[in-house]
Amino acid sequence: MKNIRSATRMALTIGIACACLIWFGLAFGMISNPIVEQGKSRLNTTRTIAVNVATFAENRRNVNLKRVLQRAVDNDTNIRSIGVKRTGIDRYLMSFGPHQETWDTERVNDAGKQIGVEISANGKPWGDLQIGFEPYSRTGSLLGFAFPYGLLLFVFGASSLIAWMILARSLRYLNPSNVVPDRVRSALDTLAEGLVLLDGNGEIAHANESFRNIVSDHSDSLLGKKLDSFGWSKDNSGEESECLPWEQCLETADRVSRQILTFQFDDSTVKKFAVNSTPIIGGEKDVRGVLVSFDDVTDLENKNAELAKIIGSLRSSRDEVARQNERLNFLASYDPLTKCLNRRAFFIEFEKFWGDEDCPLLNLMILDVDHFKSINDTHGHSVGDEVLVLMGDLLHQAVGDRGVVCRYGGEEFVILVPGITADQCESFGNDLRQLIEQSGTNGIKFTVSLGLSCRDFIPMDAQHLLD
Repeated sequence: MKNIRSATRMALTIGIACACLIWFGLAFGMISNPIVEQGKSRLNTTRTIAVNVATFAENRRNVNLKRVLQRAVDNDTNIRSIGVKRTGIDRYLMSFGPHQETWDTERVNDAGKQIGVEISANGKPWGDLQIGFEPYSRTGSLLGFAFPYGLLLFVFGASSLIAWMILARSLRYLNPSNVVPDRVRSALDTLAEGLVLLDGNGEIAHANESFRNIVSDHSDSLLGKKLDSFGWSKDNSGEESECLPWEQCLETADRVSRQILTFQFDDSTVKKFAVNSTPIIGGEKDVRGVLVSFDDVTDLENKNAELAKIIGSLRSSRDEVARQNERLNFLASYDPLTKCLNRRAFFIEFEKFWGDEDCPLLNLMILDVDHFKSINDTHGHSVGDEVLVLMGDLLHQAVGDRGVVCRYGGEEFVILVPGITADQCESFGNDLRQLIEQSGTNGIKFTVSLGLSCRDFIPMDAQHLLD
């Protein structure tokens, strides 16, 4: 019964107990069903009238019989109509009220609507007595709902309401804050932090002046309320526990520190509080209550949020600078059209391989697109650019991680291949030349001329090898 005050819980408990007593009374037959009692009464009325009809039938006093039956219809509000038939005759000997219109010949005896009785006179069948009844009366009874649920609901509601009225008035004089001495209350009121003492049910037993100012409630009605009924909400939605700190403290008996909660005031102002919850342990090591403190950290949290935004902005700027530097490094080292190394970056790599004593085998190839000027003149420079892009792609695919590809200038490309012999490099160059001859772009086929030099030719330096 979370968020329900003590008086309400006790009243509901009393209401349920009273309803259970009524239920047991019904189960053991101590309380009778009004419908059953009405049915018994109608059966007794039918027997009485049947005896009178039999008596008049034996004496053949039909006039007196009519007078008795008419009086029964007029005076008994439960009787709607009466009809008398002689044995073997279809028509009624006499009828009172709307009997012939309402009597159901196919319906069996039912105290709720109609009862038929065979009459004998002088030991022989004389006729039938038929009595039609009004529907069961529910006015002034507890049968507004199906019995016995109407009775149970009435008892539960009435007893709960009366108990709640008595308890609510009585508990006003049982002030929970009396458990806190006056000198302690005065000391707590001097604290700037909001401070609340909860009982074992999580209800407020004492609140200092600072907390009352937070929730804008200085009345005695604050006592006995649930602390979570004021609309606290967690500021950190990523936390695993959904419980508020004092609920967690009551459940686990562990201290909960520095949880940030938000509180919205009537003017829509939102403030943040750092909440600490400390369990109050009884003699049997059970949690008897919780001491909860509320420290206003709105300004600090707002500054932290602003600082986080600034740090995020700086990180974004740093990442953007890194991306721009990476782009500048790419532009400084690579040809933007073919994505191959430019001449400056190539010479840096070339010098590294040339100075590496662990790399005695070093090969260099230069490729030149044949008749490239004719391609530009005939098909345009955009097609010529496509040829160069295709060259770069083919060289990258063929060389991969085995060497370095450079656009040396115009339609000239340089490939540096370490770690293989001159014969192997020559075979690789022929395969590369054939691959290029079999490729094309926009229906244009082109070829390349290729030159090879290697370290085995004993050049004086790297530039000599290239020359």
